Amino acid sequence: MLIDSHCHFNSLSRITREEIISSKPEFLLIDSGIDLDSSLASISLSRKYDFIHTSLGFHPFCANEFSDEVLSRYRKLIEDGEKIVGIGEIGLDYKANTPADKQEEIFSKFLELARDKNLAVI
Repeated sequence: MLIDSHCHFNSLSRITREEIISSKPEFLLIDSGIDLDSSLASISLSRKYDFIHTSLGFHPFCANEFSDEVLSRYRKLIEDGEKIVGIGEIGLDYKANTPADKQEEIFSKFLELARDKNLAVI
């Protein structure tokens, strides 16, 4: 069995996903979100398919969408989700159009969430 520990299956077209699924894959995917919407899409896929698990992500390019409410939604998703195995894609990206100090603050909050919920970080 093969394991992909960081992919973006949720961002593929529906047709491409169906082609992969119809091939009856012998692998496990850790599907990483990059924002709330893609994380929700990943959760939906993980509920539907045994071979998909979710890592809730919030990429630095999305920093302008961040709020305490967003972090609360992630916390609730983790508490409600049985196939959430990590937090990420998170981190720092100095090419992002967001000041480094804001990225660092958001990154720290997600690291704290991962530690509180005993989840891996991607």
